[in-house]
Amino acid sequence: MQKNQATILAVVAGAMSQAEAAHRFQGSRSRVSELVAHYRAEVTAASTPGSRAAQHHPNAIPAPTVQTSLSTRRPWWQPVMTPTPRPAPHTWPAPLGAEAALCDAVQDTG
Repeated sequence: MQKNQATILAVVAGAMSQAEAAHRFQGSRSRVSELVAHYRAEVTAASTPGSRAAQHHPNAIPAPTVQTSLSTRRPWWQPVMTPTPRPAPHTWPAPLGAEAALCDAVQDTG
């Protein structure tokens, strides 16, 4: 690693050309060119300001879900309105046998 750093420093500082640095540090010219290109790309990327905010949070709720939730939410001051169940209408069971005859007699006299 120190040889790579020395090669990059020699070329970037202008003390040697890429060919001279390749010969001096026993490397190829293509490898020196590659090292210098990577170094310059990292320096450029490091000097550009970037946002420090997280780009993504794994537990984040998607924005459309948040909008739907907020638009359909009941305000805190409104009471929860649950429908009151209506009682079933009362029905008498159908009379059987002697009770049926008695009911018919009562209805005929009525």
